[in-house]
Amino acid sequence: MKLIRVCRAPVGDGGEGGGGINADAFAGETLGGRYLIERRLGQSKIGVVFRADDRECDRSVAVKVLIPEFAPDSTDAEAFLEDLETMGRTVAPGLLQVIDLGVFNDKYVYMVEPLLVGQSLASRLERDGALPSRAAVRVAREVVNALRVLHRHNVLHLNLKPENVFLVRDALDTERTMVAGVGLRHALRLDQAPDSSDGECLARPEYVAPEVVTGRTLGPHSDVYLVGLLLYEMLTGRPLFIGSQFRKTAKRHVLERPLSPRFVRKNAQIPDQLEKIVMRCLEKTPKKRFPDADALAEALEMVAQETEGAFTTTQRFRAAKSRTSARPSAKPPEPAPEPQEASEDEHDEAVPADEITAKDTPLKKDAVEPKGAEDDAAAASPADKADEEAADESSAEEPTTETDDAEGDAEPGSEAAEDAQDEAEEKDEAEKDAAKDEEEGGFTKTLINMP
Repeated sequence: MKLIRVCRAPVGDGGEGGGGINADAFAGETLGGRYLIERRLGQSKIGVVFRADDRECDRSVAVKVLIPEFAPDSTDAEAFLEDLETMGRTVAPGLLQVIDLGVFNDKYVYMVEPLLVGQSLASRLERDGALPSRAAVRVAREVVNALRVLHRHNVLHLNLKPENVFLVRDALDTERTMVAGVGLRHALRLDQAPDSSDGECLARPEYVAPEVVTGRTLGPHSDVYLVGLLLYEMLTGRPLFIGSQFRKTAKRHVLERPLSPRFVRKNAQIPDQLEKIVMRCLEKTPKKRFPDADALAEALEMVAQETEGAFTTTQRFRAAKSRTSARPSAKPPEPAPEPQEASEDEHDEAVPADEITAKDTPLKKDAVEPKGAEDDAAAASPADKADEEAADESSAEEPTTETDDAEGDAEPGSEAAEDAQDEAEEKDEAEKDAAKDEEEGGFTKTLINMP
C-alpha cells in the first residue's frame, strides 16, 4: 500500500505562512546595514526566510524575519530574545547556530543563520517516502546529539519537526544532519495549547508532546517524545497522527495509543530493538520514556552497532559472492604423464638386491650355466670314479658285438653272470644318483652365489 503524504500547509494562514509579512516588500532591503535581501526561500507560521548577501563577510546567509507579534515591545519578546541569545553562545556540530540578531523598522525581529546547501527532512520524505532503518537511525542519533548539547545548557527545543531537520553535505561529501528552529519555543505559544482554538498555538499539531496539550511540566522528556515522532515518520513515511484541526489532532497524542511501525509497514525490515525505542519514546506518561537525550543516545548507539554490523556482513557476503562469480574458472588438472619404460640401470637402482627372490628372477636350466660344475665332478666319490674307469677299460679292451658268440662266454645262471648283472645295476643307480646330485647341487649354488 502506497502512503500519500499530506500537505504541510500551516493551519489558519491559507497555506501562505508568515502572516502579517509582505515578503515582496523586503526585496532589495539591507537589514542592519549588512544583509542584502536577495529572494525568499520559505515561510512558516512565525515568519519568512530569505536568502541574503552578508556584505561584511562576503558570504550568503539565511535571514529569518519574524511576524510582528514578536516585536521587541511584545509580551513574549523578553523570553524569546533570551533563548536566541543563549543559542548564539552555543556551538555544536549538529546545531544550526544563530549568527546575528536584529530589529528592522522597529517592528520585525530577524535572526541570521548560515545558509545550508541540502534539503530538509520534510522534502526528503516527500520525495522518497520512508527511509531505510539504517538511515533513520543515523539521522535520529545526530538529532539526539544536538539535543544533548541543548539540555546541558538548560535549553529545550520543543520545535522538532521534519521542516527543522536539514540533510546537508560537508566538505568530504558526507551527508550529515543539522537541527534548526532552536530558540523559538516561546514564539510557538505552547502555553496556549491546552485551551487553544485553531490558530492560537503556532506549533504543528502532529508534533506536540502530550504534556503540551494537558498543560503539564515540560522538560527533556518532551523533546524525547518529539524524537519518537520523527523516528516514526522516517520509518513509516507518515506522521503518527494526522488531522486538519489543531485541537482534535493534538488531543490524539493524549488519548490514542500509537500503532507499531512494523504494523503500519508490514514489509519493512525494522529491527525489533529499534521499534521498542520508538514505542518507549511515544509513551503517554513522561516517566515511562527515556529520561533525557543521553539515555536515548545510548539506546540508539546499541541499535546502530547492530544495524551497521548486519549491513557490513551483508555487504561483505555480497562482495565475496560477486568476486567468486567474477573469478575465472580454475584450469582443469593436467593429465598425468604416461609411464615410460625405465632403462636397465634404472631398474637396478630402483630394486634393492636383497629384495630379489627366485620368483622375481626365474631360472632356465638351458640358459644358466651352473657355477662350480667342475667342482661337483671333482667331488664325486672314489667308487664312482673307479666304476667309470673300469667301464672305460672294459669298453676299450672288450668291444661289444651284436653276435651271439660275444655273449656266450658266460653261461646263463652262473655266478659270474649274476655278479656282472648286479654290477651293471649298481652302476646304473650310481650314475642316476650322480646326475641327480649334480643337478640339485648346481641349482642351490646358483641361488647362493646370485648377486
